Amino acid sequence: EPISVVIAPTTIAENAGVDAALGTVTRTNTDDGPLTVTLASSDTTEATVAMSVVIPGSGAFATFAIDAVDDNTLDGTQTSTITATATGFVDATQTVTVTDFETIPSITGRVGSSGDWYI
Repeated sequence: EPISVVIAPTTIAENAGVDAALGTVTRTNTDDGPLTVTLASSDTTEATVAMSVVIPGSGAFATFAIDAVDDNTLDGTQTSTITATATGFVDATQTVTVTDFETIPSITGRVGSSGDWYI
């Protein structure tokens, strides 16, 4: 039996912080009791999630926060795969894209009459 994961939005800025995105894990069979779903992020330097979430008995879904991590490093856009696993279920994954907040500093200067560069 599969579970599914949906993330919204799927692109977040690394400086968005706590609750940058919302994840929803869903199961199709609601006749079962509570289901503990283990969560993991493939890159915790970009996005983090709680260790687990519980879908309540006779419930179809549970939500969880995805927190953006500002690594203070100019590293460009990165991705992190969020994985949901539960005993007896097929694992589910969804990718979140994390855009960089840092920028390349601009350098201004001038060229002197001799052709030398001055900052």
